[in-house]
Amino acid sequence: MWLLFLLLPLAFLLYACGRAVYEIAWGTGTWWGEFSLRWGVFFLMFALSEGVLFALSAWAVWRPQDFRPLAQALVRGREKLGA
Repeated sequence: MWLLFLLLPLAFLLYACGRAVYEIAWGTGTWWGEFSLRWGVFFLMFALSEGVLFALSAWAVWRPQDFRPLAQALVRGREKLGA
């Protein structure tokens, strides 16, 4: 249950970002509702990427052992950078 509280700030942040992009994009055209074609596609891709980010974050919170190889590879890469 406490793991859910780790995801709530992320969910709020992603909602706020999506809402900000929506407010910018809405009213720019007539393609889909009040979106222009370019802004509508951008908003849909942005919302989809936010959903994927949230799903990956939830997965990492509930099953961190699945991400250990990735974390180890990132650490090795960082150590190769030097000072």
